[in-house]
Amino acid sequence: MTINNNKVRVLDASMAAGKTTYLANMINESEDSARWLVITPYLTEVSRLKEICSDRCFEEPEDIDTPTKLVSLKLMLARGQNIVATHSLFLRLDKEAISIIERMGYHLVIDEQIPVCMNQKVTKKEIDALIRREVLKVGGPLKQGYDVLKLEAGPEDGLGKYEEFRRPAEADRLYLMHGNVVLWLLPVDLLQIFESVTIATYLFLGTPMNAFFDIFDIDFEHKTLWIDPTTGERELVPYDFKTASATILQHIDKVEVYDGPYNKVGEGRVTKLSKGSLVNNKRLQTDLRKSLYNFFRHHCKDDPGSLNMWTCHKAVKDKLKGDGYARQFIPLNQKATNDYANRKNIGYGLNLYMNVPEMNFFKYISHDGQGIDPDAWSLSELIQFVWRSRIRKGESIRVFLPSRRMRELFLRWMEDVKDTSDMALQKAA
Repeated sequence: MTINNNKVRVLDASMAAGKTTYLANMINESEDSARWLVITPYLTEVSRLKEICSDRCFEEPEDIDTPTKLVSLKLMLARGQNIVATHSLFLRLDKEAISIIERMGYHLVIDEQIPVCMNQKVTKKEIDALIRREVLKVGGPLKQGYDVLKLEAGPEDGLGKYEEFRRPAEADRLYLMHGNVVLWLLPVDLLQIFESVTIATYLFLGTPMNAFFDIFDIDFEHKTLWIDPTTGERELVPYDFKTASATILQHIDKVEVYDGPYNKVGEGRVTKLSKGSLVNNKRLQTDLRKSLYNFFRHHCKDDPGSLNMWTCHKAVKDKLKGDGYARQFIPLNQKATNDYANRKNIGYGLNLYMNVPEMNFFKYISHDGQGIDPDAWSLSELIQFVWRSRIRKGESIRVFLPSRRMRELFLRWMEDVKDTSDMALQKAA
Protein backbone atom coordinates (compact mmCIF):
# COMPACT_ATOMS: atom_id res chain seq x y z
CA MET A 1 0.00 0.00 0.00
CA THR A 2 1.41 3.38 -1.01
CA ILE A 3 1.78 5.92 1.77
CA ASN A 4 0.33 9.32 1.01
CA ASN A 5 3.59 11.25 1.29
CA ASN A 6 3.71 14.97 2.12
CA LYS A 7 -0.06 15.26 2.36
CA VAL A 8 -2.74 15.37 5.02
CA ARG A 9 -5.54 12.89 4.51
CA VAL A 10 -8.86 12.94 6.36
CA LEU A 11 -10.58 9.56 6.49
CA ASP A 12 -14.16 10.64 7.15
CA ALA A 13 -16.44 7.66 7.74
CA SER A 14 -19.13 6.76 10.26
CA MET A 15 -18.57 4.90 13.49
CA ALA A 16 -18.12 1.14 13.09
CA ALA A 17 -17.35 1.59 9.37
CA GLY A 18 -13.99 -0.13 9.76
CA LYS A 19 -11.69 2.88 9.95
CA THR A 20 -9.43 1.24 12.52
CA THR A 21 -9.18 -1.93 10.44
CA TYR A 22 -8.33 0.11 7.34
CA LEU A 23 -5.65 2.07 9.18
CA ALA A 24 -4.17 -1.11 10.61
CA ASN A 25 -3.95 -2.59 7.11
CA MET A 26 -2.32 0.61 5.85
CA ILE A 27 0.32 0.36 8.56
CA ASN A 28 0.86 -3.39 8.25
CA GLU A 29 1.27 -3.20 4.46
CA SER A 30 3.64 -0.23 4.44
CA GLU A 31 7.39 -0.53 3.84
CA ASP A 32 9.38 -2.08 6.68
CA SER A 33 11.39 1.14 6.95
CA ALA A 34 8.30 3.29 7.62
CA ARG A 35 8.09 4.73 11.13
CA TRP A 36 4.67 5.30 12.67
CA LEU A 37 3.30 7.45 15.46
CA VAL A 38 -0.35 6.63 16.16
CA ILE A 39 -2.35 8.69 18.65
CA THR A 40 -5.73 7.74 20.06
CA PRO A 41 -7.98 9.24 22.74
CA TYR A 42 -7.82 6.46 25.33
CA LEU A 43 -5.43 3.92 26.78
CA THR A 44 -7.83 1.06 25.97
CA GLU A 45 -7.43 1.82 22.27
CA VAL A 46 -3.63 1.81 22.67
CA SER A 47 -3.72 -1.88 23.62
CA ARG A 48 -6.07 -2.68 20.75
CA LEU A 49 -3.79 -1.17 18.12
CA LYS A 50 -0.73 -2.96 19.52
CA GLU A 51 -2.63 -6.22 19.05
CA ILE A 52 -3.87 -5.71 15.48
CA CYS A 53 -0.49 -4.36 14.33
CA SER A 54 1.58 -6.91 16.28
CA ASP A 55 4.10 -7.42 13.47
CA ARG A 56 5.06 -3.73 13.59
CA CYS A 57 6.04 -4.01 17.27
CA PHE A 58 4.25 -0.89 18.50
CA GLU A 59 5.20 0.29 21.97
CA GLU A 60 3.63 2.87 24.25
CA PRO A 61 5.49 5.45 26.36
CA GLU A 62 5.68 4.65 30.07
CA ASP A 63 6.96 6.52 33.10
CA ILE A 64 8.38 3.46 34.85
CA ASP A 65 12.06 3.93 33.98
CA THR A 66 11.81 7.61 33.02
CA PRO A 67 10.61 10.70 34.93
CA THR A 68 7.63 11.27 32.60
CA LYS A 69 5.89 9.68 29.63
CA LEU A 70 7.08 12.60 27.48
CA VAL A 71 10.71 11.72 28.26
CA SER A 72 9.93 8.09 27.41
CA LEU A 73 8.31 9.16 24.14
CA LYS A 74 11.36 11.19 23.12
CA LEU A 75 13.69 8.26 23.79
CA MET A 76 11.47 5.98 21.69
CA LEU A 77 11.34 8.52 18.86
CA ALA A 78 15.11 8.81 18.86
CA ARG A 79 15.35 5.00 18.50
CA GLY A 80 12.92 5.08 15.57
CA GLN A 81 10.36 2.80 17.23
CA ASN A 82 6.75 2.50 16.12
CA ILE A 83 4.74 4.24 18.84
CA VAL A 84 1.11 4.38 19.92
CA ALA A 85 0.19 7.06 22.46
CA THR A 86 -2.75 9.10 23.71
CA HIS A 87 -3.99 12.45 22.46
CA SER A 88 -3.04 14.10 25.73
CA LEU A 89 0.60 13.06 25.43
CA PHE A 90 0.77 14.17 21.79
CA LEU A 91 -0.52 17.61 22.76
CA ARG A 92 2.42 17.97 25.16
CA LEU A 93 5.09 17.51 22.51
CA ASP A 94 7.89 20.02 23.08
CA LYS A 95 10.44 21.47 20.65
CA GLU A 96 12.91 18.66 21.33
CA ALA A 97 10.34 15.97 20.48
CA ILE A 98 9.27 17.82 17.34
CA SER A 99 12.90 18.09 16.21
CA ILE A 100 13.41 14.34 16.67
CA ILE A 101 10.24 13.53 14.71
CA GLU A 102 11.36 15.72 11.83
CA ARG A 103 14.83 14.15 11.82
CA MET A 104 13.61 10.55 12.00
CA GLY A 105 10.82 10.85 9.43
CA TYR A 106 7.59 9.63 11.04
CA HIS A 107 4.13 9.04 9.61
CA LEU A 108 1.28 10.23 11.85
CA VAL A 109 -2.13 8.60 12.35
CA ILE A 110 -4.70 10.49 14.44
CA ASP A 111 -7.65 8.42 15.64
CA GLU A 112 -10.44 10.97 16.19
CA GLN A 113 -9.75 14.67 15.94
CA ILE A 114 -7.44 16.39 18.41
CA PRO A 115 -8.05 19.80 20.01
CA VAL A 116 -6.56 22.65 17.99
CA CYS A 117 -7.72 25.53 20.21
CA MET A 118 -8.36 25.50 23.98
CA ASN A 119 -9.35 28.43 26.15
CA GLN A 120 -7.14 28.87 29.21
CA LYS A 121 -8.93 29.81 32.42
CA VAL A 122 -7.07 32.92 33.49
CA THR A 123 -8.38 36.42 34.24
CA LYS A 124 -7.34 39.70 32.61
CA LYS A 125 -5.80 40.73 35.94
CA GLU A 126 -3.73 37.54 36.09
CA ILE A 127 -2.63 37.94 32.47
CA ASP A 128 -1.41 41.48 33.14
CA ALA A 129 0.45 40.32 36.27
CA LEU A 130 2.19 37.48 34.42
CA ILE A 131 3.35 39.87 31.71
CA ARG A 132 4.34 42.60 34.17
CA ARG A 133 6.44 40.15 36.22
CA GLU A 134 8.02 38.77 33.02
CA VAL A 135 6.78 35.23 33.50
CA LEU A 136 5.33 35.72 30.01
CA LYS A 137 6.13 38.27 27.34
CA VAL A 138 4.12 39.36 24.32
CA GLY A 139 5.51 38.44 20.90
CA GLY A 140 4.40 38.86 17.30
CA PRO A 141 0.97 38.17 15.73
CA LEU A 142 -0.27 34.71 14.83
CA LYS A 143 -1.41 36.16 11.49
CA GLN A 144 -0.62 39.56 10.11
CA GLY A 145 -3.35 42.09 10.82
CA TYR A 146 -5.02 40.14 13.64
CA ASP A 147 -4.94 40.91 17.35
CA VAL A 148 -3.83 37.41 18.34
CA LEU A 149 -0.32 37.68 19.74
CA LYS A 150 2.12 34.96 20.76
CA LEU A 151 2.86 34.68 24.47
CA GLU A 152 6.49 33.67 24.96
CA ALA A 153 8.20 32.45 28.11
CA GLY A 154 9.84 35.32 29.97
CA PRO A 155 13.06 35.27 32.04
CA GLU A 156 11.26 34.75 35.36
CA ASP A 157 9.97 31.43 36.70
CA GLY A 158 6.26 30.82 37.01
CA LEU A 159 4.46 31.86 40.16
CA GLY A 160 3.13 28.67 41.72
CA LYS A 161 0.11 27.54 39.76
CA TYR A 162 1.05 29.82 36.86
CA GLU A 163 4.08 27.69 36.04
CA GLU A 164 1.69 25.70 33.84
CA PHE A 165 1.60 28.61 31.39
CA ARG A 166 5.35 28.63 30.82
CA ARG A 167 5.50 25.14 29.29
CA PRO A 168 3.06 25.81 26.42
CA ALA A 169 4.65 29.24 25.94
CA GLU A 170 8.05 27.58 25.55
CA ALA A 171 6.49 25.25 22.96
CA ASP A 172 5.00 28.17 20.95
CA ARG A 173 1.40 27.26 21.82
CA LEU A 174 0.14 30.15 23.91
CA TYR A 175 -1.57 33.23 22.42
CA LEU A 176 -3.29 36.35 23.69
CA MET A 177 -6.44 37.45 21.85
CA HIS A 178 -7.71 41.04 22.22
CA GLY A 179 -5.53 41.46 25.30
CA ASN A 180 -7.85 39.50 27.60
CA VAL A 181 -8.21 35.90 26.36
CA VAL A 182 -5.41 33.33 26.54
CA LEU A 183 -5.66 30.46 24.06
CA TRP A 184 -3.67 27.27 23.61
CA LEU A 185 -3.23 26.63 19.88
CA LEU A 186 -1.83 23.65 18.04
CA PRO A 187 1.38 24.78 16.29
CA VAL A 188 0.54 25.45 12.66
CA ASP A 189 3.69 23.71 11.40
CA LEU A 190 3.38 20.61 13.61
CA LEU A 191 1.56 18.50 11.03
CA GLN A 192 3.99 19.57 8.32
CA ILE A 193 6.98 17.80 9.89
CA PHE A 194 5.51 14.33 9.34
CA GLU A 195 6.01 12.30 6.19
CA SER A 196 2.24 11.88 6.04
CA VAL A 197 -0.76 12.57 8.27
CA THR A 198 -3.97 10.52 8.33
CA ILE A 199 -6.91 11.64 10.49
CA ALA A 200 -9.77 9.20 11.13
CA THR A 201 -13.08 10.81 12.11
CA TYR A 202 -16.73 11.33 11.13
CA LEU A 203 -18.38 14.58 9.95
CA PHE A 204 -15.12 16.51 9.59
CA LEU A 205 -16.62 19.50 7.83
CA GLY A 206 -17.58 22.29 10.20
CA THR A 207 -15.32 21.08 13.02
CA PRO A 208 -12.57 23.11 14.74
CA MET A 209 -9.88 21.09 12.99
CA ASN A 210 -11.48 21.75 9.60
CA ALA A 211 -11.65 25.48 10.42
CA PHE A 212 -8.01 25.37 11.56
CA PHE A 213 -6.98 23.86 8.22
CA ASP A 214 -8.91 26.56 6.38
CA ILE A 215 -7.48 29.44 8.41
CA PHE A 216 -3.89 28.35 7.86
CA ASP A 217 -4.34 27.06 4.30
CA ILE A 218 -3.49 23.44 5.13
CA ASP A 219 -4.43 21.34 2.11
CA PHE A 220 -5.92 17.91 2.73
CA GLU A 221 -7.44 15.00 0.86
CA HIS A 222 -11.00 14.34 2.02
CA LYS A 223 -11.72 10.61 1.72
CA THR A 224 -14.18 8.06 3.01
CA LEU A 225 -14.58 4.28 2.91
CA TRP A 226 -16.81 2.57 0.38
CA ILE A 227 -17.86 -0.91 1.48
CA ASP A 228 -18.56 -3.37 -1.32
CA PRO A 229 -22.06 -4.74 -0.53
CA THR A 230 -21.14 -8.10 -2.05
CA THR A 231 -17.68 -8.80 -0.63
CA GLY A 232 -17.57 -6.44 2.35
CA GLU A 233 -14.16 -5.17 1.24
CA ARG A 234 -13.33 -1.51 1.95
CA GLU A 235 -11.92 0.94 -0.56
CA LEU A 236 -10.80 4.53 -0.13
CA VAL A 237 -12.89 6.91 -2.28
CA PRO A 238 -13.58 10.69 -2.44
CA TYR A 239 -15.76 11.86 0.43
CA ASP A 240 -19.49 12.33 0.21
CA PHE A 241 -21.97 12.23 3.07
CA LYS A 242 -23.98 9.33 1.66
CA THR A 243 -21.03 6.97 1.35
CA ALA A 244 -19.57 8.07 4.69
CA SER A 245 -22.87 7.33 6.45
CA ALA A 246 -23.61 3.98 4.79
CA THR A 247 -22.86 1.91 7.90
CA ILE A 248 -25.19 4.05 9.99
CA LEU A 249 -27.94 3.67 7.38
CA GLN A 250 -28.02 -0.07 8.11
CA HIS A 251 -29.01 0.53 11.74
CA ILE A 252 -30.69 3.95 11.84
CA ASP A 253 -34.18 2.45 12.25
CA LYS A 254 -33.00 0.82 15.49
CA VAL A 255 -32.56 4.25 17.11
CA GLU A 256 -35.64 5.29 19.09
CA VAL A 257 -35.60 8.99 20.04
CA TYR A 258 -37.89 9.52 23.02
CA ASP A 259 -40.95 11.64 22.20
CA GLY A 260 -43.10 12.26 25.24
CA PRO A 261 -43.86 14.41 28.30
CA TYR A 262 -40.39 14.17 29.82
CA ASN A 263 -39.14 16.44 27.01
CA LYS A 264 -41.10 19.35 28.48
CA VAL A 265 -38.11 20.37 30.61
CA GLY A 266 -36.22 21.40 27.47
CA GLU A 267 -38.95 23.43 25.78
CA GLY A 268 -38.69 27.20 25.50
CA ARG A 269 -35.62 29.21 24.61
CA VAL A 270 -33.22 27.63 22.13
CA THR A 271 -30.43 27.84 24.75
CA LYS A 272 -32.41 26.07 27.48
CA LEU A 273 -30.43 23.29 29.24
CA SER A 274 -27.14 24.86 28.14
CA LYS A 275 -24.43 25.01 30.79
CA GLY A 276 -25.11 28.68 31.43
CA SER A 277 -28.83 28.12 31.92
CA LEU A 278 -28.31 25.18 34.31
CA VAL A 279 -25.42 26.03 36.62
CA ASN A 280 -27.21 28.65 38.72
CA ASN A 281 -30.80 27.52 38.21
CA LYS A 282 -31.74 25.08 40.97
CA ARG A 283 -35.34 24.77 39.74
CA LEU A 284 -34.20 23.77 36.26
CA GLN A 285 -31.70 21.31 37.73
CA THR A 286 -34.47 19.70 39.75
CA ASP A 287 -36.79 19.48 36.75
CA LEU A 288 -34.09 17.94 34.58
CA ARG A 289 -33.16 15.42 37.26
CA LYS A 290 -36.81 14.37 37.52
CA SER A 291 -37.02 14.00 33.74
CA LEU A 292 -33.89 11.84 33.61
CA TYR A 293 -35.18 9.73 36.49
CA ASN A 294 -38.58 9.26 34.85
CA PHE A 295 -37.02 8.30 31.52
CA PHE A 296 -34.87 5.58 33.06
CA ARG A 297 -37.35 4.51 35.74
CA HIS A 298 -40.52 4.39 33.67
CA HIS A 299 -39.77 4.46 29.94
CA CYS A 300 -36.93 1.94 30.37
CA LYS A 301 -38.51 0.06 33.28
CA ASP A 302 -37.97 -3.40 31.81
CA ASP A 303 -34.18 -3.00 31.55
CA PRO A 304 -31.57 -3.35 34.33
CA GLY A 305 -29.58 -0.27 35.30
CA SER A 306 -26.45 -1.78 33.76
CA LEU A 307 -27.92 -1.03 30.31
CA ASN A 308 -28.14 2.71 31.02
CA MET A 309 -25.71 5.52 30.23
CA TRP A 310 -26.08 9.25 30.72
CA THR A 311 -24.09 12.44 30.59
CA CYS A 312 -24.28 16.14 31.38
CA HIS A 313 -21.97 19.05 32.10
CA LYS A 314 -19.55 18.11 34.86
CA ALA A 315 -20.50 21.23 36.84
CA VAL A 316 -24.04 19.93 37.43
CA LYS A 317 -23.41 16.19 37.53
CA ASP A 318 -24.05 15.87 41.28
CA LYS A 319 -27.26 17.89 40.94
CA LEU A 320 -28.66 15.67 38.19
CA LYS A 321 -27.75 12.17 39.29
CA GLY A 322 -30.54 10.00 40.61
CA ASP A 323 -31.49 6.49 41.69
CA GLY A 324 -31.15 3.85 39.00
CA TYR A 325 -28.74 5.73 36.75
CA ALA A 326 -26.24 7.74 38.85
CA ARG A 327 -23.43 5.17 38.55
CA GLN A 328 -23.84 4.88 34.79
CA PHE A 329 -22.47 8.38 34.15
CA ILE A 330 -20.12 8.67 31.16
CA PRO A 331 -17.97 11.76 30.49
CA LEU A 332 -19.39 14.12 27.92
CA ASN A 333 -16.45 13.81 25.53
CA GLN A 334 -16.32 10.01 25.49
CA LYS A 335 -15.28 8.85 22.02
CA ALA A 336 -13.46 6.08 20.20
CA THR A 337 -14.06 3.28 22.68
CA ASN A 338 -16.03 0.04 22.81
CA ASP A 339 -16.27 0.05 26.61
CA TYR A 340 -19.99 0.88 26.57
CA ALA A 341 -21.09 -1.28 23.65
CA ASN A 342 -23.71 -3.04 25.81
CA ARG A 343 -25.62 0.14 26.77
CA LYS A 344 -29.16 0.46 25.48
CA ASN A 345 -30.73 3.52 27.16
CA ILE A 346 -29.06 6.91 26.76
CA GLY A 347 -29.83 10.12 28.64
CA TYR A 348 -28.20 13.23 27.18
CA GLY A 349 -28.88 15.84 29.85
CA LEU A 350 -27.63 19.00 28.22
CA ASN A 351 -27.80 21.46 25.34
CA LEU A 352 -24.22 21.50 24.09
CA TYR A 353 -22.45 24.64 22.87
CA MET A 354 -18.83 25.19 22.01
CA ASN A 355 -16.69 27.21 24.43
CA VAL A 356 -17.37 30.90 23.62
CA PRO A 357 -13.73 32.18 23.48
CA GLU A 358 -12.80 29.31 21.17
CA MET A 359 -15.82 29.99 18.97
CA ASN A 360 -14.91 33.68 18.87
CA PHE A 361 -11.34 32.88 17.86
CA PHE A 362 -12.41 30.92 14.79
CA LYS A 363 -14.98 33.53 13.83
CA TYR A 364 -12.49 36.38 14.23
CA ILE A 365 -9.63 34.87 12.30
CA SER A 366 -11.44 32.85 9.59
CA HIS A 367 -11.26 33.92 5.96
CA ASP A 368 -15.02 34.46 5.67
CA GLY A 369 -15.69 35.71 9.19
CA GLN A 370 -18.05 32.78 9.78
CA GLY A 371 -15.82 30.41 11.73
CA ILE A 372 -17.39 27.18 12.94
CA ASP A 373 -20.98 26.08 12.45
CA PRO A 374 -22.07 25.69 16.11
CA ASP A 375 -24.87 23.28 15.24
CA ALA A 376 -22.56 21.06 13.17
CA TRP A 377 -20.11 20.90 16.06
CA SER A 378 -22.81 20.10 18.65
CA LEU A 379 -24.33 17.42 16.42
CA SER A 380 -20.96 15.77 15.81
CA GLU A 381 -20.27 15.57 19.55
CA LEU A 382 -23.74 14.12 20.22
CA ILE A 383 -23.47 11.46 17.50
CA GLN A 384 -20.07 10.35 18.75
CA PHE A 385 -21.49 9.92 22.25
CA VAL A 386 -24.60 8.03 21.16
CA TRP A 387 -22.53 5.66 19.01
CA ARG A 388 -20.55 4.50 22.02
CA SER A 389 -23.65 2.44 22.88
CA ARG A 390 -24.73 -0.91 21.50
CA ILE A 391 -26.03 0.66 18.27
CA ARG A 392 -22.46 0.27 17.02
CA LYS A 393 -23.19 -3.49 17.08
CA GLY A 394 -26.50 -3.01 15.27
CA GLU A 395 -28.65 -3.46 18.37
CA SER A 396 -31.62 -1.23 19.25
CA ILE A 397 -31.24 1.78 21.58
CA ARG A 398 -33.40 4.46 23.20
CA VAL A 399 -32.15 8.07 23.27
CA PHE A 400 -33.52 10.74 25.59
CA LEU A 401 -32.71 14.26 24.32
CA PRO A 402 -34.64 16.70 26.54
CA SER A 403 -33.03 19.71 24.85
CA ARG A 404 -35.29 20.68 21.96
CA ARG A 405 -32.34 22.03 19.99
CA MET A 406 -30.24 18.85 20.37
CA ARG A 407 -33.24 16.64 19.60
CA GLU A 408 -34.09 18.54 16.41
CA LEU A 409 -30.47 18.46 15.24
CA PHE A 410 -30.30 14.71 15.81
CA LEU A 411 -33.65 13.95 14.16
CA ARG A 412 -32.73 16.08 11.13
CA TRP A 413 -29.45 14.20 10.79
CA MET A 414 -31.28 10.89 11.04
CA GLU A 415 -33.56 11.95 8.19
CA ASP A 416 -30.53 12.98 6.12
CA VAL A 417 -29.02 9.54 6.66
CA LYS A 418 -32.27 7.83 5.66
CA ASP A 419 -32.47 9.98 2.54
CA THR A 420 -29.21 8.44 1.34
CA SER A 421 -31.26 5.30 0.57
CA ASP A 422 -29.67 2.87 -1.89
CA MET A 423 -27.30 5.54 -3.18
CA ALA A 424 -25.03 4.85 -0.20
CA LEU A 425 -24.27 1.46 -1.71
CA GLN A 426 -22.99 2.95 -4.93
CA LYS A 427 -19.30 3.65 -5.30
CA ALA A 428 -18.44 7.36 -5.33
CA ALA A 429 -17.05 8.64 -8.61
